[in-house]
Amino acid sequence: MTKYEYLAKLEQLLSSLPEQERRDAMNYYEEYFVSAGPEKEAEAIRELGTPEEAARKILEGSDAVPPESGAPAYTAQPAAAAPRHGRIPTALWVVLGVVVGLVVLFGLLAALGGLVFARSTTASTEVVGSGSSIVLPQPTAPADPAAQSGSSSSTGETGAVTGTADNWQTSLGSNLRKLDLKVNNGDLALVLDPAATEFTLQVNGLDQSILRTRADDGGLNVQLGPQGNQQGHLFTATLTIPDTGVLQDLDVSLSSADLDLPDMTLDELEISLNAGDVQAGEISARSISLETNAGNIYAAACQADEVSLETNAGRIEAARVQPGRELEVSSNAGEITASLTGTASDYTLQAEVLAGSLTYDGTSYSSLAQQLRQGTGAVEIDVECAAGQIDLSFPG
Repeated sequence: MTKYEYLAKLEQLLSSLPEQERRDAMNYYEEYFVSAGPEKEAEAIRELGTPEEAARKILEGSDAVPPESGAPAYTAQPAAAAPRHGRIPTALWVVLGVVVGLVVLFGLLAALGGLVFARSTTASTEVVGSGSSIVLPQPTAPADPAAQSGSSSSTGETGAVTGTADNWQTSLGSNLRKLDLKVNNGDLALVLDPAATEFTLQVNGLDQSILRTRADDGGLNVQLGPQGNQQGHLFTATLTIPDTGVLQDLDVSLSSADLDLPDMTLDELEISLNAGDVQAGEISARSISLETNAGNIYAAACQADEVSLETNAGRIEAARVQPGRELEVSSNAGEITASLTGTASDYTLQAEVLAGSLTYDGTSYSSLAQQLRQGTGAVEIDVECAAGQIDLSFPG
């Protein structure tokens, strides 16, 4: 089990917690793995116990109801009523009060001394949520001299980073249904491998510390590349995906980056490009969204119930588009070219052309603030052309 699968499972088991408490707990465990480092990931999991054991510890400090259960989690049993005896003399109450006070005082002094001098690997910290507290183990990952030297060796553990500081690879997990990728200043290629059992990321020319990951609702958010206004492609990366159909939702955001996307079948695909180039193969999905600010997107084929093509000042070219229900096309000042399957009679066009140019089935429309509606087909095409160029054709 990788840390990403561990965190995803733990978040699922804590679904009954209030949002703030759950987020506090998840942030803590994510920081635990960061403190441990990639080389100590398996050791950190052993220290934390299974996700079920960790969830039990957390829920014991809250009033939440565990998933798949209708009863309160780990409800404390009410204390039995104390037996009634004779009236205690006032003098005895005074003596008891003094004794209890001394015990409390010595306890506080011992606790203070422990905070100052004790160095325990099983210390705990308290995360305060909304109305209750959760006690979690304190991260105590041992220092690793090899990690501090800027390189690591293969450990045989799933999820460990292997290679050197600038040329390395790591496993992201094996059962990721959702993947959210944010790539800055680099080149990323996605590869489908029927023999692969894990999502593996291989990077050249980028320090390991630049990688940021976060488990989210059964999926994984991955941020790769330096932030800011750096120019040029500083690294290359390859993400190998098991060709088993487990990945359903893919969301890719690119800034000054290039992306190579193979032929894929998904449920949802979203590509948002600021600047760079995207080369996509034949994509089949329920929903496909391609959006570019100033970059270029080329897609060999887009087949989906809903297809959206949107550009600000960039270019989108789709060699074959087969929308099952709806096609949305929008250009602010860019260019969109798409070849649609079937004939114009299969579609209903509704278009607004402000100061741009629309060519539809061989006829050009470029009048200022012109609105069009034609056809009675089952598939709707919604076009907004502000000042760019849109060309929708039916090659047959």
